[in-house]
Amino acid sequence: MDTQSLISIISIGVYMVFILIVARVVTKKQGPTTLSSFTLAGKTLPWYIIAASIMATVTNPAQVFAQAGAVYLIGLSQTTWTVIISSIFAFALLPLVGERLRKINCGSMADMAEKRFPGSIRVHYTLTLWNLLWACFVTAMCVFAGAVMLHTVLGVPIAIGMIVVAGVTLIYTVIGGLSVMALVDSIQYIVVGVIIGVITPLLFFRHGSFTTMMANFVGPTGYEITAAGNEIGITAGFFDLFNMPGWGFLPFLGYALACSLWVPVDLGIIQRFLAEKKPGEGVKGMRFYALVFVPAMMVMFSLGMWGKVFFPGVDYVDSVAMLVAREALGAVGNALFLVAVTAAIISTVSAYINVSGTVFTINIYKRFRSDKSEEHYISVARFGTILVTLIVLLMVPMFGPAGIAITCVAIQMILCGTMAPMALLMCFWKRFSERAAFYGILLSTITGVASIVVAGGPLEAIMGGGLFGIPTMFACLLVSLPIYVIVSLLTPYDESKMGSEFRELFKTRLLQNYTGKKDLYVAGVIAIALIIVVWLGFSGNLRPFLSFSGIGGIMSDAVLLLLSLTTFFGAIFLGVKLYRFMATPKTD
Repeated sequence: MDTQSLISIISIGVYMVFILIVARVVTKKQGPTTLSSFTLAGKTLPWYIIAASIMATVTNPAQVFAQAGAVYLIGLSQTTWTVIISSIFAFALLPLVGERLRKINCGSMADMAEKRFPGSIRVHYTLTLWNLLWACFVTAMCVFAGAVMLHTVLGVPIAIGMIVVAGVTLIYTVIGGLSVMALVDSIQYIVVGVIIGVITPLLFFRHGSFTTMMANFVGPTGYEITAAGNEIGITAGFFDLFNMPGWGFLPFLGYALACSLWVPVDLGIIQRFLAEKKPGEGVKGMRFYALVFVPAMMVMFSLGMWGKVFFPGVDYVDSVAMLVAREALGAVGNALFLVAVTAAIISTVSAYINVSGTVFTINIYKRFRSDKSEEHYISVARFGTILVTLIVLLMVPMFGPAGIAITCVAIQMILCGTMAPMALLMCFWKRFSERAAFYGILLSTITGVASIVVAGGPLEAIMGGGLFGIPTMFACLLVSLPIYVIVSLLTPYDESKMGSEFRELFKTRLLQNYTGKKDLYVAGVIAIALIIVVWLGFSGNLRPFLSFSGIGGIMSDAVLLLLSLTTFFGAIFLGVKLYRFMATPKTD
């Protein structure tokens, strides 16, 4: 084993031990005493922990590895607009849905269906199964990504890497549930943010400015491909935000929606809002998310652009982020980057195995054994978490090293086309019926699976194939939305069939008690402005951006450095807030 590998494995090992120690210390201080505090942290989380833990969960392998790899393959535009669109959706919808669910204390989609349609066994178990399958799928993806990283960098066998990643995460999740997990995840995002934030300044220091480097390959405008650029396969518009080769409008819109609409209905994300200390904390957290997480992802995209010129022709594009980090940080810094990646993987795995244990306990076990103590239910939730982890380990081999992100987005198309409209209608339309929910979920899910099969696989489905040539996302929506709306309108409205908590919810105006009204207006203004900018850019009425000379070049470098500094200092700020939170004695 060479020196760099030894440094990396020691760093990752020390970090994993550190995480377990922190989990144990936090548990002794404020560990769970009820099932609610195990699954929802007892509604005690302040806004900055909500922000950090959501960012840690969303910073999954598909972001850390695949986004840089996607830029490496197809250029800047597609990934940039996708993360901007998804962030606007998250900023606007997540607090709105999260605060409504917090009011009626729903811990999962199945909980929401149970309270919306009391006594509906078929909807309850359909959503429970959907929730568990989605959680297991995402967890398996992350465990596989962690195992591949350990194998690629350190030579650890895949099977052992799977056990290490899943085992460490399982231990600290089982110890304290969400109350511990949210704090540990916050620490992990801080690690990720600090490491990501320093890569670009170090690359500037070692290789000169970004635009000076890239001008050698694409000329001062970005479109004058030099001989060196042709040699490594750079195409015209590779660095242009307004260039999207190979994508039709509908396939790209479907891709962007699949990367956006999952956020407001995702269990691991919604749980953070259910745990907010008081209404409004989640809204504050999403403001910070928008200010810090989007810059962090933009920096990750830039690693794909640096990698295109440093490492042309790599065998696995998902390795580009690690290769660029090694170039910028050296052996010790690369080890820290691997620690950051490990943190991102562990955060996502912990979120989903925790919520899976919750769903198992509340939506299956408690329906048959409702007379037990809180201690008993915590034990069952821990058992459910262990059971789900074992199932995940059996699912991991379904992934291949080249298909992690593509497979994930393809499944998200089914999730978003089926579940997202159902969740929104359930929360905001009182006429939405139980019959419409059941048949819409069932038929739309079947349509989505058939669309991917007909297309020939996940990649083909994402690029626009599917049933009758319709992109999978829209095939699902074309089935689910008419069923949800038409069947609901044809069903006689009977308020007594709605749960009492939802009846109370619908008696108040939509935004009456919502603390983020201004955020919705801001999101709307930003969306309109972006639509105008995109229309001008893609119609050729704006100069290409990024530019690599003159004022445009200075602006491009300044924006990249600003994004890096925002990421770095955002993580430091969260670190200070988290330290003060943990140092403050807990009071009842």
